[in-house]
Amino acid sequence: MIKAKFGDHVRSKTDVAMVNEVLCKVLCHNICCLIQSMYELGIEPTFWASNPEGRDIAPARGLSAKSKPAISKERKESTDGEE
Repeated sequence: MIKAKFGDHVRSKTDVAMVNEVLCKVLCHNICCLIQSMYELGIEPTFWASNPEGRDIAPARGLSAKSKPAISKERKESTDGEE
């Protein structure tokens, strides 16, 4: 999939640059997969959460066993009518 989307050749000449270019292609592929999954599953990600003092803080990494993925209102309403 990476070769089809980003090309099958590397343009860099030095070994270090070639490795960096391939790693960038892998990173771009992973970002594309995350974006596609976000739209397919109807997940609305939260990138930053605000704390009470008004400063922005990063959300906690990882999910607890009790947490569930967020479902958008549109997605929830569309699934309620199908049953």
